[in-house]
Amino acid sequence: MNGIEGTGALDWGPLDVPDEEMSDWKVAEWAGERLSEPYDRPFFLAAGVFRPHGSWYVPRKYFDMYPLESVALPAILEGDLADVPEISRPDPEAHERVVSHGQWRDAVQAYLASVTFADACIGKILDALERGPNADNTVVVLWSDHGLHLGEKLRWGKSTAWEQATRSLMIWRDDQAVEPGRCDQPVGLIDIYPTLAALCGLTPPSGLEGQDLRPLLDDPDSPDWQRPPVVTTLWPGVYTVRSERWRYTRYLDGAEEVYDHSNDPEEWTNLAELPEVDRIKAELGRWMPQAAAEPVER
Repeated sequence: MNGIEGTGALDWGPLDVPDEEMSDWKVAEWAGERLSEPYDRPFFLAAGVFRPHGSWYVPRKYFDMYPLESVALPAILEGDLADVPEISRPDPEAHERVVSHGQWRDAVQAYLASVTFADACIGKILDALERGPNADNTVVVLWSDHGLHLGEKLRWGKSTAWEQATRSLMIWRDDQAVEPGRCDQPVGLIDIYPTLAALCGLTPPSGLEGQDLRPLLDDPDSPDWQRPPVVTTLWPGVYTVRSERWRYTRYLDGAEEVYDHSNDPEEWTNLAELPEVDRIKAELGRWMPQAAAEPVER
């Protein structure tokens, strides 16, 4: 729909259809119907919203919420990739195609429209929960599986070890929580299961690497929180570790990246060659797997 050839799923455009014809909306309606029913025993319900996964096709009214002249482009630093290892540099072809066609702002508009449509679907589910008989004893957790580059570091999509791709949202609604709040501690998706089990009064099996997040649900700034830093596997042998302040990435060829998020949230300055961060690399590197697990047959 965008007229750019060779970009695969990197496509977008407004649809002249009502929300009700979208598959995500139908999932939300189905989930809302389930949450409106009374249950005489505990239940688990999972509802997946596909957007904003590409391609970004959603009803036109969501595009209209973001006039092109009001859309801000991601911050880009000229020469940003000069200090990163060759192995981590993305192929800039997709970015160059989008820019050369004058559609960078259009692409960001489409992404924002897709996020807003997804938000409307989630709101429909939560509204049904609030109106139904299960509002006061249901735990809700919303998460995404990864972040996304929209031209940052000349990259479109996921599959990088940088913050833009590895950071995802996680939002909890627990009727026992004292006050709404935001938590800046890094946690992992592997923490969802042990936390849900604990909130439901269940005993999870031993040997889980995930952590019970209830201390942070009670106090997002808990001084007692001692979770190890979060490890993300980009592919076997390539790991990135994120603490509250630092990111340390090591590649298959031994190349490294280190970023200090206290003053470089965009990860524009790779500090890996500086002797003063050797201590940081040693501290975070010890959490990286020593060997990759064998692939699981599908």
